[in-house]
This record gives sequence, structure tokens and C-alpha cells, in this order.
Amino acid sequence: MLDLRHWNSTTCIDFNKFQNLEETISQLFEKEEGCHRIYSLPKLIYNPALVRKELIRQSIPLSSSIGEKSSNLWVVCLFPSQLGRWTVIKTFPTGLLCGRPLNSDKSRLSSLSAELKCNAFYLEVQAGICGFLFESDAMGKTFLSGCSAEEYFDNFYDEPELELQDLITNFSLIDVPESIKKAIKINESPEVIKEEARINEMDQDDPEYFDLIINNPDYTERIDLALADLFDPNGDYWFIDHNLADKVYKELEQLKSMGAKIMYFKSPNSERLFP
Repeated sequence: MLDLRHWNSTTCIDFNKFQNLEETISQLFEKEEGCHRIYSLPKLIYNPALVRKELIRQSIPLSSSIGEKSSNLWVVCLFPSQLGRWTVIKTFPTGLLCGRPLNSDKSRLSSLSAELKCNAFYLEVQAGICGFLFESDAMGKTFLSGCSAEEYFDNFYDEPELELQDLITNFSLIDVPESIKKAIKINESPEVIKEEARINEMDQDDPEYFDLIINNPDYTERIDLALADLFDPNGDYWFIDHNLADKVYKELEQLKSMGAKIMYFKSPNSERLFP
């Protein structure tokens, strides 16, 4: 059975002028036919048939979560990070900025970074060694590395410029601070290599072996934790993921207290989670 103990997705963009970022995201989204910004949370309409397939894909329990009830809602949250000019973006649905509008050959993240003339990246952490690093530079050029826990990667479609590697090992397109490079390469650090070697040499019948296997972070989880320490050392928002819709309905003031700028949009097609 697939181990889903750690699953997260986060966008980081080298731009911290919130008003300009907010306006640019709004303008890009509203170019999509049927998409428009709304300034208050809509009433929840429960129609699980519209979202069941996507929830299963993302391994979200089919319960009565708010995410099931808001299939026509997009949420974008901007958070100030502790790392220079960088802003952290969380979205509902996850991977929203990696998606491509209908009749477009560019992802939303590509258009956003080109419009603002800055670098950005999206990290999707899946189980074990699986996950994606999606880079977009100031010209809108993109590069994808990583591997999927499934046989597809819907968030990224089939753009010809994307190249797929086996593991997330480094940035291949954009220039980032050394601290971010170090976090991405955390699995190459002497401490991690030493610990992995110790585990591999242990007798699998040793009680300590099982505890280490359970408690030791997986490959992409370790990258995610290292980046979290840089951008959000207090752990306020980095690990908000599939539950973002629940957060804005139930803990809106708490999100605002973190400095979040929250935007809501009616999706282009209320019968689909992704365009």
C-alpha cells in the first residue's frame, strides 16, 4: 500500500510586493473564460460527484470535508516568508498554478513569473522518493523534474518543454539563493548519507530498525522539511495543503493573523476542479 504519511504542495515566488502579486494573479485568472474573482466566501453546495475523482487522485478521504462541497471555488493564499523577497503561495485545489488554462500552451505559473519578471518554483511532495519540482523563470520558461507515485501527473499536462527526471536533485533552470539549493540537496548531506548507511546496515529484525524506518523522513519529505525551515520556521502555513478550503471557512482570522492575503475565484467551469 502506498505510504501517504507526508503529502504537501507549495509554490514559492521571488517577489514580495503583495499588491502587485495579487493584482497580477487576478488579471491572469480573469482572462480565463468563466473565471472571476469573488470577495466573500460562497455558500457551500455539496455535490460530491463533481469532485470525487480528484479527491481519490489526491488520496483525500471521501468524507464531508469542505473541499468536497466547494468544487467551483478556487482559493489563493499569499504568505510572507522569512526568506528575503520570497512569497509562499498555497492554493485550493493544490497544483492550481501548475495547471494550464483551456486553449493555452502555458501554465499559470509560467504566465505569472513572466508577467512579474521573476523566478518561481512549485514543490509537490508525494510518498517515498516521489514528487515534483516545477521551475519557471522570469521569461516564463519551465522545467519539471521528479517522478510520480502514480502513472500520470495531471497538474503539469503534456507541455513539450517539460523534461522529466527520476529524482529531485537540484534546480535546473532558475537561480536561487544558496540556502534553497542546500535544502533541495539535503539528501546529499553527510549527515543524511551517514544515517541512511546506518539504517541499511542494520538487521531488519532489530526493534530499532522499524522505529527508524517509520520516523526517518522519506526522500522528498526531507526536502520539504528543509525548505519549511527556511521559509516558515515556525510551521505556521507551509504544511497547509488539501485542507486549505477548510482553513478559509473555519480559521479565516487565524490565516489573516499570519499575514496572509487571501483571494477567492469562481472557477472557469464549475463542473471540473482543474481547467
